[in-house]
Amino acid sequence: MGQTKYAFPTSAPSVNKPFVTDRAVVAGDTVYHLDCHQPTASARTIQCGPKERYALSEDLARIRHSCDPNVAFDLSSADRREWHVRAVKDIEVGTPLTYFYPSTEWTMDAPFECTCGARTCLGTIYGAKQLEREALMRRPHLNPWILFDEQRHAGSNSKCVACGEGARIRGRWACACSRL
Repeated sequence: MGQTKYAFPTSAPSVNKPFVTDRAVVAGDTVYHLDCHQPTASARTIQCGPKERYALSEDLARIRHSCDPNVAFDLSSADRREWHVRAVKDIEVGTPLTYFYPSTEWTMDAPFECTCGARTCLGTIYGAKQLEREALMRRPHLNPWILFDEQRHAGSNSKCVACGEGARIRGRWACACSRL
């Protein structure tokens, strides 16, 4: 696991400007700790469970989508104080932070045409529900409720789509899978 190395935006908050890091970050480093919660959907939240939302700060709301992201929102801990944004690849100074929206979003209220330009670009971004299992598994980090087929098989014995195992622990999905 990486160390904590906070990244800070290089300019004042503005939803029109991407979050550009002011320092180099190594893959695995924690670049930001999350610290609040809001139960309603909006463009400035991410999904943190089947029916839960996390309110993003002005800085975090500036992290854009990419089909080949450099960070991930890691919400896999049952302890919300452990939730953080983690680098999934090395990031140079001045690089905009990006994450894969379907890694947290089961469905999106406003699907959009992706312009990330990545070789693995999906085109239209709808959320994880519309993606095939193989397309999801090619991503560097998916959050637990995305990995578990809970939304598609409500009430059934849901399993992790990556390893086929898992269980509910303290109300959250967990498994020993390295995808978490």
